[in-house]
Amino acid sequence: MFIPGTAIAQGSKINYGVGKLVDQNHKKLKPWRAKVAQYFKDNWSDALKNCNAYSFGYVFYFHAPKARAKKVNRWIEEHDGERTFPRTVKIDLDKGIRAINDGFTDGTGIDDSKIYRMDACKYEIPMDEPEGVQIYVWGETI
Repeated sequence: MFIPGTAIAQGSKINYGVGKLVDQNHKKLKPWRAKVAQYFKDNWSDALKNCNAYSFGYVFYFHAPKARAKKVNRWIEEHDGERTFPRTVKIDLDKGIRAINDGFTDGTGIDDSKIYRMDACKYEIPMDEPEGVQIYVWGETI
């Protein structure tokens, strides 16, 4: 399933005192997690509902910053039209995955502790390609 939009990281917290911790980017994170949850609600198959262990694959796609756009375009030309360029800057991959996994729990009611395997990567793409996350899910009954 492909979820369009700019993936938002979940992880860093701000302490407002009196034990109140809030995600540093909570204003962007909340709508992103809601979108992810809705995609899982709309696309979760009955076959996967009966599984009790899950394996996830994540491919994050981000637009290249303007400063690197030429480098990305050169990569595409040099690699026979390959439209992705390995991304080595923000967001942290593990924090992007955390937001997806929590959206999975919100959307399906299945605790993300049932995910036993994760494979992930992130790429920069040209501006004419849509940003988003491609998610692959495999379920197993054990």
